Amino acid sequence: MTGTSHLATGAIIGVTVANPLIAVPAALMSHLILDTFPHYGEDVENPNQARWLAVTLPDGVTVLAMAGFLLSQGYIAPLLVGLVAVSPDTPFIIEVIRNRLFGTTPDFENRSAFTKFHSRIQRLERPWGWTLEIVYAVIFGLILFAVL
Repeated sequence: MTGTSHLATGAIIGVTVANPLIAVPAALMSHLILDTFPHYGEDVENPNQARWLAVTLPDGVTVLAMAGFLLSQGYIAPLLVGLVAVSPDTPFIIEVIRNRLFGTTPDFENRSAFTKFHSRIQRLERPWGWTLEIVYAVIFGLILFAVL
């Protein structure tokens, strides 16, 4: 799932759940639940660089724009809960940057138990999933702006 969907979902939780002791775990759980849905992901053995850039660059811009909007409008708690929802992808983001920019090989054996679990639940990650990512982003974006 893209950062846009995770950030929007976490922010929705941050707006609608006032208690951070409930909102933070709910945001983490939302990430794991969303990652079980069909979504975008490249084949690790044979990634398509052009498609990856076409998906990740707009996603990154959208995440920054959404975060900037939430911050500028004073929605600090929803932004923070949204960032918590994105956070399980941090090891993957670091790995992808190292792999794509510096040519390192993903180290599947030395991942943490959580990261291994996180990888396993994403069985429906597919290159064509970018089409679904657009649908998810629109739906979650509309819900977020409806509850703000």
